[in-house]
Amino acid sequence: MYLRDIETKFNRDGHINDETQEGQNNNRLSVFAQKACPFGGKNFLELSQQQHEAAHWYILNNCEELQPYLNEHFNQLKMESNVNLLQRQQKYFPRWFKERMISLRHERSIAATNELYALACGPDLRVRSYSGCGVNGVRYHTFDHCMALGRHQTIANIIPPSSNVLPEVGLTTKRK
Repeated sequence: MYLRDIETKFNRDGHINDETQEGQNNNRLSVFAQKACPFGGKNFLELSQQQHEAAHWYILNNCEELQPYLNEHFNQLKMESNVNLLQRQQKYFPRWFKERMISLRHERSIAATNELYALACGPDLRVRSYSGCGVNGVRYHTFDHCMALGRHQTIANIIPPSSNVLPEVGLTTKRK
């Protein structure tokens, strides 16, 4: 073929490149280890206090490296009372964890890594919102983006509509 060194739709790599680049830091916390590539229109938003707390809890509760701290806090709450343990942990763990990390850093403990300390401080109220993201070669668009393009057939919701954390995201089919 005479177009050997020219990129065409037949020889180019996929548009969604979510592979780990050589030389990237792979010592990230497990909750941030997913391979997602945001794309499309970017908006800057400010989270409400409720959204901020929900996002922070989601991250803390789903980070494998925090399981020993979650268990320690859970056991402390259990010694006080068995009433509403999970709700109490969700409410009080973020502050307890931050105080724990501050204490460990003051003691110069190697357990208080920069990553855990940053996680304990919580996310910024200012966030970037994109119209979609690519994960494992699949493109996901926000529900609002799909409706604006006239794509009305939603196959699967990624985040439940009742969630207050992030905008609803759906996987859509192309309109024919």
